[in-house]
Amino acid sequence: MGRVDKAGWISNIRVANEINFVMFQESQLTSMQNVNLDRFWGRGDYEVDWVDATGRSGGIVSMWDKKVFQKLSVLKHRNILVVHGIIKSIGMKVGLVNVYAPQKIDDKRVVWRELERIISQDPSVWIVGGDFNCVRDRSERKSSKFDVVSTNEFNDFLDGLDLHEYGLQGRKYTFVAGNKCSRIDRIFVSLNFLNRWPNAEYRALPRGKSDHSPLILKVEYRNFGPKPFKFFNSWLDRDGFADLITTNAGRFCENTCPDIFLLHKLKFIRKAIVEWKTRNMRFEEEEVQSIRVDLDELDGEVEHRDLREEEQWVYCEGHRRLREIEQSSGPWSKIVKAAYATQVQGTRFINMIRGMLGDGTDIRFWLDTWISDMPLRDLFPNLFRLERNKWCKVVDRIGNDNDAGLVQWEWKRYPSSDDETRELIECFRLVTAVRLQHRRDSWRWNSGSNITYTVKETRKWLRNDQVFAERFPRAIQITFSHVVVAFEWLLRRRVGYVREASFPPDDHVLCAKTVLSSCCSLFWPTCLRLPGKRIIYGICSSSVCSGKGMYIGRTGMRDHFSQARRRRA
Repeated sequence: MGRVDKAGWISNIRVANEINFVMFQESQLTSMQNVNLDRFWGRGDYEVDWVDATGRSGGIVSMWDKKVFQKLSVLKHRNILVVHGIIKSIGMKVGLVNVYAPQKIDDKRVVWRELERIISQDPSVWIVGGDFNCVRDRSERKSSKFDVVSTNEFNDFLDGLDLHEYGLQGRKYTFVAGNKCSRIDRIFVSLNFLNRWPNAEYRALPRGKSDHSPLILKVEYRNFGPKPFKFFNSWLDRDGFADLITTNAGRFCENTCPDIFLLHKLKFIRKAIVEWKTRNMRFEEEEVQSIRVDLDELDGEVEHRDLREEEQWVYCEGHRRLREIEQSSGPWSKIVKAAYATQVQGTRFINMIRGMLGDGTDIRFWLDTWISDMPLRDLFPNLFRLERNKWCKVVDRIGNDNDAGLVQWEWKRYPSSDDETRELIECFRLVTAVRLQHRRDSWRWNSGSNITYTVKETRKWLRNDQVFAERFPRAIQITFSHVVVAFEWLLRRRVGYVREASFPPDDHVLCAKTVLSSCCSLFWPTCLRLPGKRIIYGICSSSVCSGKGMYIGRTGMRDHFSQARRRRA
């Protein structure tokens, strides 16, 4: 669960399959207190409970929909998490057991005995799922060792508790590592569950971002008709979309009453949009797959030789195009890119927010500004290309108190060229004296005083740029400074920064309507909502922005831009 990209993948599976209870094994997290579990659940209210990992081993998490399942009690064991509750729609009491069985046979026996004690004392309906690290038959392992003693004891345990398993669909094996395959992940149910839902669906999904296949158990098929049509503002910026709407609106012809005509015309246009979306998504998926194949080949080549200039160009362009596709989902991605691109006197905005090292769990080693005025990826580009985990945190590379002076590198291959060796020595000298502290990382405005980030300091920094100061009136400069607060807040949300931004007072409103001409392309037409802020549209009548701009002020105040225009007149 520590990998950022897994969260969206899991959330999509849950939402697409309408899953109400989720079980995770091997969280490998000793504490879940600071983990953002919303990313794993997605939409809707939920409850969660867990068993912490022991070091880097184990860890169990269970999440459920509060509207569907009401928790009554929780029982925890190092390898077991039992949640007793009631299915609200039918009033049935059920026990859901999340299991992560250990590897050693003696430790497995302890888990089997504990489960026997728990389940045999309660006649409720039971669902027992998880990673059992054991198979039921020799055919369930391929290219891996089969332990007949462990299998016999596992089957005896299941027979003793009268637990049953539906026929698995979708996959033969649930765990794959190289050529080794096995079926160690399972969901068992009690006999009373099986009798009530004899036709339940039990399926293994594609592994995706894990080496284990997610398992789903569905007891009810629900079809509420066609899903509502979703339209995204970002489509308006796609090439050919406006022509698509105009062409199909003109093509529709029907001789009927006006209200029915309008209804059918909108359906006709919607169908055209759905076909366009499907076609574009297929093209993008094919492009992404082709790019990733090229990048994988280049990653393999760079381990044996230096890339030629044209190959380096393909590598950079491939990553740039992947970022474009991944970040083309809506307005916030454009705001993030604009914040990264904003420069004053050659200094990027993102470099003006500097990390103050604490325990190293929030600051990214290569990507954030923390030990110098520039990120380490810009100071040591050759090393950054060799880094295996480019999003690693400082704590992943800098040793703790017992490993003073030790840097824990993870290279694709060890630095060997003259430039790589030189950068390695310089980087080691820079970070070897760094020590982690027993406090959280924090963030400061990267000026001489290193004060906390504020709008005032942002405005002062922006006005250092003569072009910016001369081109835009003071009202727009004030507006821009407050908008940068939105940037900074969003950036911290997206990359895990500590949220210490100094926001405008609660009675401020921020309105956005595209951009301040070519100098700073910042906003997409949309409403932007910050925590505790009321946000509406505003249209700037400033001649500088040609009818496009941003407005910020206290509720009830007159338009800043109108005042600025009158002063210029």
